[in-house]
Amino acid sequence: MIAVLTDSTCDLPPAALRDLGAGMLPLEVRLNGQTLRDWEEVTPQQVFGQLERGAEVRTGPVEVSAFRQRYRELLERYDGVVSIHISSGLSQTVAHARQAVAALNEADRIRVIDSGVSSVLLASATLAAQRAAARGGTLQEVEQAAAQTLASQYGEFTVPSLEYLRRGGRISAVQHAVGNLLGLRPVVAFERGQLKAVRRVGTEQAAQDILLRLRERFGSEPVSVAVGLAGHSPERLRELREQMKASGLNIRAGRTQLIGSVIGAHTGPGMFAFVAEPFRGH
Repeated sequence: MIAVLTDSTCDLPPAALRDLGAGMLPLEVRLNGQTLRDWEEVTPQQVFGQLERGAEVRTGPVEVSAFRQRYRELLERYDGVVSIHISSGLSQTVAHARQAVAALNEADRIRVIDSGVSSVLLASATLAAQRAAARGGTLQEVEQAAAQTLASQYGEFTVPSLEYLRRGGRISAVQHAVGNLLGLRPVVAFERGQLKAVRRVGTEQAAQDILLRLRERFGSEPVSVAVGLAGHSPERLRELREQMKASGLNIRAGRTQLIGSVIGAHTGPGMFAFVAEPFRGH
């Protein structure tokens, strides 16, 4: 059997990942002089509350020592590990994972994947890998399942402001200036592992605009769609789900998820995302 390991920026709750059979290592959230484990010791709402009060929230990668320990534990019980993580363009987490593999001299049994993305997109790749592992897939097959999803999915997200991304160094000052125009909401996507403000849309049209782009890309092809939201607002999440259903996409499966503390610290409350990928019968 093959183990699947990801990090907390996939924004799937630890309990849900455990139920699926996948593992997770938390990134760090540095808040009010404390270093806390994402999803385990700090909630997204706590982070958003601090951001709104003007506090500085920093984040940090999974440390090499944490990877070494978890890899040792997993290799005692599994034939191999597929380890899928946040883009190396945003975090040192992948670099630390590779350092741990080298220290353990286990490159033949551990495959580290730089996803090039984070959050809902990373979650989709993790879930695809775990489904392959649950079917008894080999190390190569589980790795390929994740890679296939990363290559075929597409998603965009939108934030009320690019200010939090600018503060955290996730976008340039130029991107910030271009994206933040009065009355318009920036739409952000991953390009080559980095975040980029790809266009600006009217605040009220943001969801429809992103869904239209997904419809243009996938047409009538059966798809799985995921919705992510920063901030605990059941009403807003219902609105986004209804817009997704009315989008004209040929939706065969879907999920919703809340955005966690690390990603939320860089996007702020109110960010939402739509992600689609070809439906593969899962």
